[in-house]
Amino acid sequence: MLEAIRKLLLSGLGVLAFTRDQFEALIKELISKGELREEEGKKLIEEFVKRMEIKKEEMYDKIKQEIVRFLDIIDLARKSELEELRKKLKSFETRIELLEEIVKDLKRGDA
Repeated sequence: MLEAIRKLLLSGLGVLAFTRDQFEALIKELISKGELREEEGKKLIEEFVKRMEIKKEEMYDKIKQEIVRFLDIIDLARKSELEELRKKLKSFETRIELLEEIVKDLKRGDA
């Protein structure tokens, strides 16, 4: 039984199919039936939690990659690109304001 649970964990399918609570309930049931020692159960729960974290991170990475790929396909600007454009726009606005002041001064004959 222990080996079957270990194989389920290693396959990755077990990690996605169970929640931690469900897995802990299964382990406790196996311990109460005497099919699993308590130390083995604790170790399996620790392995489950570690694998769950790894799978979660892998899933997030895949989702991020797909989002980036999708954004490339639809040619949508990224946040960093928009921020760079905002900086350039602010710089242009400042330069235009300075030029407008110079033009006003020239019209008044101050220059």
